[in-house]
Amino acid sequence: MFEERRAYKRIPMKDVTFTCHVLAGDYLCKVVCLSLSGTYLECPAKLTVGELCEVIITSNGPIFDEPLSLSAKVVRVDEEGTAMEFCNTVDKDYTTLQTILLYHSAEPHIIAAEFPTTPHL
Repeated sequence: MFEERRAYKRIPMKDVTFTCHVLAGDYLCKVVCLSLSGTYLECPAKLTVGELCEVIITSNGPIFDEPLSLSAKVVRVDEEGTAMEFCNTVDKDYTTLQTILLYHSAEPHIIAAEFPTTPHL
């Protein structure tokens, strides 16, 4: 039987634009899912595991006005996309990330229960 090892529930994303800034350039990517600890995206960039990126998330919806900027590290690359883990998240960005997850979740009460009182990213 499969045992889930993820620390946080992944939320499928709709109507979210994701821009990934890496040394090679800027890429418009589709956010497939998002969690407190990272994201999985469809991206045309050929990123490598261990590469550090600046992730900028903008929304087409009413969630937030300013882009969310997060530092991330590529942890997995496969044929469908790229998995990134967030690192060095500041309080303001962490709070915005929590708001995005709550808004897009079908079960916001479950997601809210996962929120630590202080960021551990």
